Amino acid sequence: MDFAKPAKDRLLFKDVTMQTMPENALGEIDEAGKAAIEKNLTALYERLFGEAPAVDSSEFARAYDLFVSTWKVGRNELAFENGPRNLPWECRYRRAPGASEDLPEDQRFEVDENYTVRSWMAVMTYLLSDYRFLYD
Repeated sequence: MDFAKPAKDRLLFKDVTMQTMPENALGEIDEAGKAAIEKNLTALYERLFGEAPAVDSSEFARAYDLFVSTWKVGRNELAFENGPRNLPWECRYRRAPGASEDLPEDQRFEVDENYTVRSWMAVMTYLLSDYRFLYD
C-alpha cells in the first residue's frame, strides 16, 4: 500500500520506487539503485528497531543480500514471456483500509513489473520476524 502513495507521503519506502533496482540490464551494479536501497534499509531499521546497523555490518549485509537475491530470482522468472508480473491476490492494493468498495482501476496497485515490491516484501518479513521486533 505504501508504494501506491506519493514518495513524500510514504511511511516505509520514501527512498525507493518500484523502478529502483540493484543492477542494470547488463547485470552491473547500479550505484544509484544500490545507494537508494541501502538508504531505505537504514530507514526501515531505524523505524522498526530505533537504530540501524552499520552499512558494512553482517546484519545489514544479510538484509541487503535478501533483497538482491529475491530480486534476481524474480527477475529470472519475469524473463520468461509468461512470468508472474501480477502480485499475489492477497498482496494487491485494491481497496483502501476500511472501505467497502474497490478503488478505481487507475488507483489500484496490482502489478510488480520489476519484482522490486516482492523483494521488499521478503525484506519486511525478515525484519518483522526479528526477535527484537517481536519481543522488545
